[in-house]
Amino acid sequence: MENNQDALDREEVLARSRKENAQGDERLRQVLEKAEGYGFAGSAVAVILVGIIRQATIGGPVTDLIAVLFASLAASALYRWWKLRRQRDAWQAILWSAAALAELAVYATRLGMG
Repeated sequence: MENNQDALDREEVLARSRKENAQGDERLRQVLEKAEGYGFAGSAVAVILVGIIRQATIGGPVTDLIAVLFASLAASALYRWWKLRRQRDAWQAILWSAAALAELAVYATRLGMG
């Protein structure tokens, strides 16, 4: 049979472990949030550079590139809504999706598809 001191020590170790895990979870959350921000910023820079190169060489609309950025924002907002069920994320997902679809419609029209 285990004595009271062993039970207290085990509870203290468990409490310490829970506290350390909570701090690790917070750090993971912060890293993931920063990664998402840097990922989008990198994508935006790439889209801007491709747009500039396209305009300087062959010309034409860049609405397809803008649609890609909007779709990325829509997917991110949709995922946040799915996991957190915050109303603002749902609205952002709807608005970014509508913007992406609008840009794609403009692009398709310019290509003679609409």
